[in-house]
Amino acid sequence: MFQKKKSDLSLAHRRIICGIEVRKMPLGAYLKAAALISQELPRLMLSVYGFSEDMEQKLGDGAVPRFFPGLIEHAPMVFVNLLAELVEVSPERLLEDANIGLDGILEIAEAFWEINSLGKCQQLLSKMISKALTELQPIEAGTNHGFSG
Repeated sequence: MFQKKKSDLSLAHRRIICGIEVRKMPLGAYLKAAALISQELPRLMLSVYGFSEDMEQKLGDGAVPRFFPGLIEHAPMVFVNLLAELVEVSPERLLEDANIGLDGILEIAEAFWEINSLGKCQQLLSKMISKALTELQPIEAGTNHGFSG
């Protein structure tokens, strides 16, 4: 049923970038990273907005200009923490290793994207979602919504 293409077999499943091993990860690693994102993003929002003012007031006119500086300040650490989790190194290693630098961080992220076929996954997921949305029929009022009874 599922056959690997010859091109899939030739892909490297690990690469060393700036002394850091980037490898193909199991599904559990993605779930762990998703949990990290679900923890980090609310913290980011709270650190940018704080606790003192009413959220409705903060989200009024001019919210984006007020939010942007905080996002620029904190979002890179969310990215570094996520990348560190995915390549299984400490965030400090990514931040403090002079051999890595900004270009190295981006090379590590790119290698992770390629080795784990994330572009292909994104395309397949988009295709599946698009197909599901086109196949869904609107529910009509007064029907039993597909249930018998």
